[in-house]
Amino acid sequence: MSVPAVLLRRDTIKEAELLVLRHENAILRRQLKGRVRYEPADRFWLGALT
Repeated sequence: MSVPAVLLRRDTIKEAELLVLRHENAILRRQLKGRVRYEPADRFWLGALT
């Protein structure tokens, strides 16, 4: 397998994982049926990761 093919495959796997996590997040938010409250440490990590 060529290097570009491996990199493309890796990117595709990452994109698929992100879609799964986003969908899981949407499901969990629906189950909460309320406002999500983040702790200050959660806000820090989410901000740093974005």
